[in-house]
Amino acid sequence: MKIVYEQIANPIHFELQKKLGVVPHFHKEIELIYVEKGSAVALADNKKYKLQKDDLFIAFPNQIHCYEKCVEGSYLAFIISPSVFFGTEKLFKTNLPEGNKLSFKNDAELKRLFRSVMKTKSKYSTLEQSGYLNLAMNIILPKLRLSPQKEGGTLTLHRVAEYCGEHFTEEISLGSVADALGLSKYYISRLFNNNLGISFSDFVNSLRIEYACRLIASTDKKIADISLDAGFSTIRSFNRAFSDIMKMTPHAYRNSLK
Repeated sequence: MKIVYEQIANPIHFELQKKLGVVPHFHKEIELIYVEKGSAVALADNKKYKLQKDDLFIAFPNQIHCYEKCVEGSYLAFIISPSVFFGTEKLFKTNLPEGNKLSFKNDAELKRLFRSVMKTKSKYSTLEQSGYLNLAMNIILPKLRLSPQKEGGTLTLHRVAEYCGEHFTEEISLGSVADALGLSKYYISRLFNNNLGISFSDFVNSLRIEYACRLIASTDKKIADISLDAGFSTIRSFNRAFSDIMKMTPHAYRNSLK
């Protein structure tokens, strides 16, 4: 199964979910899943964790993770930029947890803070949400055992993925990314094929098509203009990549939204 690199638009995203996603993915944000009701198996960097009521799963930035054997229930899901957590942004980027699951069966405070985030409706809701989330992370971090990330391997893959996520609308290639990051383009190519099961060009196209889908859904721009905005040099290459990934044409996708 292919692994997806997700682009998250807002620094704080949350929702109440009945089930959790099965597609392996990673992003530059922190992901938190609090189980109110139900059960699931969470996977992070090939480790499995059984999640039950009052368990918390945390995925650090660029950790590959997904969920399986999910029983329908109530899952509080948060995807949060490290910048939200004052003074600890570097900690999240340079460390990984030795275990991604924590239990809060005898501690109702964390659930209360998460629920408070979801209930915010004030004029300054983002500021209020940041406050609750910082209090929540102050409970979570002392319970985690962290280890510094080692250079090479997945850390290098994460660096490349993050660079592509910031520059995919530009003219980038395997060679230009390798030059920008001081790496061998052959090494980058092996990292993508061995770790994600896709080529570098397919990865960049997936970022561009995801962005194009957001533009199609949220604007009235012409498809040709969206193609250029997303980083494609020709409408033909855009249409081909869009059909390969979305299994329909851009025009058909726009019509399906109506």
